[in-house]
Amino acid sequence: FSWSGFETKPLLFWREALSRVLYKAGMSVIRPSSLKHFMTLIAKEGKERKDKKERENKNNSKEENKIEGKGTWIAMKKECASLMKGGKVYLLRKEWKEDGRKEIDQWEKEGKEGKQFAEENLIKNGQYWSIKIERVATETKESERDEVDLEMVMRGEIKYKLRVGSDAVWVVDTSVILKPWKNLDRKLRLGLPLVVEKHGNYNNEDGSIVVITLRFHYEKPDPTTLALESE
Repeated sequence: FSWSGFETKPLLFWREALSRVLYKAGMSVIRPSSLKHFMTLIAKEGKERKDKKERENKNNSKEENKIEGKGTWIAMKKECASLMKGGKVYLLRKEWKEDGRKEIDQWEKEGKEGKQFAEENLIKNGQYWSIKIERVATETKESERDEVDLEMVMRGEIKYKLRVGSDAVWVVDTSVILKPWKNLDRKLRLGLPLVVEKHGNYNNEDGSIVVITLRFHYEKPDPTTLALESE
């Protein structure tokens, strides 16, 4: 949900607004201490945004955006993870925060035990995540984004490309940082079943492009978005 433009609203406004957002998500009301902390954070960031815009207008130039960064994790509810970024707060469900992570841990363990995670052109289905590894015959379109970002994560569908040889061995390993997700927040990265080539055999001149798609399933079998948007 977006808070931008409402950062100066009083406590009663935010108590009611957040109650509605959390109710839609099937959660209880926010605690008074967490509510006050949230209001302090958005007031501070709102002022920083306003000051930045005034400086830009005065100097007729754009400043480097040091406010956004990778976002700020805030404590709102125990049953979800909350990330504040770009004038919005993103809520990630318990199923992503805890249950999905257990599934990822199991897959990582299999990789460390020497088991190949999945074959290409097949889908590996778990209770919370499904993964598809597809080798494409030609280069993918330039319009396709290579970078994994927050919006992808919140939609529950993450897609990225790697160039590898024909003998690639695939495993899940969240400790590996590659170009597609190097700018992703660490906590978000650890919550994704990132599939990598076990031996780090990338950018092989004789290799080809492999497209990897990760999908999060909130209510099996249908995937659902992780984003909780307010009206």
